[in-house]
Amino acid sequence: MVLNFNKFMIIFKQQNVFSKMKKIKTIVVPLDFSYSSFEAVKYASFFAKAHNSRIHLINIIPGLNYFYAYPDAGVTSAHVIGMHRKMMDEMKENNLKRLKYTENTRFLKNLQVNSTVLAGTDIYSDIISFAESKNADLIVMGTKGTTSFKKAFLGSKTERLIRFTNIPVLAIRGKIGVPKIKKVVFASDFTTESYAVYPTLNNLVKELNPVIHLLKINTKNQFRSFKNNKSDLDKFAKRFTGKFVPHVRANYEIDEGIVNFARLNKVDLIAIGLRRKKGPRRILGNRIAEGIIRLTGLPVLAIDIP
Repeated sequence: MVLNFNKFMIIFKQQNVFSKMKKIKTIVVPLDFSYSSFEAVKYASFFAKAHNSRIHLINIIPGLNYFYAYPDAGVTSAHVIGMHRKMMDEMKENNLKRLKYTENTRFLKNLQVNSTVLAGTDIYSDIISFAESKNADLIVMGTKGTTSFKKAFLGSKTERLIRFTNIPVLAIRGKIGVPKIKKVVFASDFTTESYAVYPTLNNLVKELNPVIHLLKINTKNQFRSFKNNKSDLDKFAKRFTGKFVPHVRANYEIDEGIVNFARLNKVDLIAIGLRRKKGPRRILGNRIAEGIIRLTGLPVLAIDIP
């Protein structure tokens, strides 16, 4: 009998991933005091209650680099720097009070919550560094801001956060209402790489026992026969346990197909896998993740491919 070594190593790595499923102990929530960021707080509290997790609220205020830059003179006076430091200290004190007030809202009451205000110059990297320092298992963030720094939570900043951290990111866009997770879409191509992604989703939602819609979008450029797609979905469903409902849908664009399916089936969460820092190969790709977030008002969970 001939043993395919590469195939054996893939299976071994997958089994190793399955055996190391982590508990959701720590959740980080970037808060800019916008409506969307408070919606993110609601979802963080929802999952924290299910997993007995600790929540870290973090607010990033602009550091000195935002305030002064005199390329002609090349220097800034001590007086100007002192004024800006005083401004930063006042902003930090005020925002910390707002975070503490948020801790006492009904969503976070009786939960383990810590609040931090940091002065930063690159918000997406500041959030990632903070989350990594806390060994976060999940980042929950709103994707619309209403402050003068709202662009940090829109467009390129949100996309860069999703692209450059291997921590799962749950993006909350707009008004969601009361959090509930009864129906989930896991969209993938269901190759072997997806086997390493699903355990993260399962670990997050298994206590809620939702229906999991396994969705493959068949496009003209990445067309596969129904027989092959069905075979992939069947293999996936046999490997894991869950209330699975398999689907294959045709669409010109993957992100549009996923969003349309989610809307028609009234799902509560869209989950996808993507490869962030590790090259162009990916299950669905970060551009598709970003497209889904722009097209839907549903929570979107982006999971790194190990």
